[in-house]
Amino acid sequence: MRFELPPFESAADLRAAMAAVTAAVAHGELTIREAWEFSQMIDTFI
Repeated sequence: MRFELPPFESAADLRAAMAAVTAAVAHGELTIREAWEFSQMIDTFI
């Protein structure tokens, strides 16, 4: 299964990115570990 983050260009877009990660975990598209890795990447933009 492939997961793609929604595009984000500013801090205002990061909420939607984290919501997408959370939803992907809830739907079984990402593992907790994968979600953590995405969240670390998103965190670099904060």
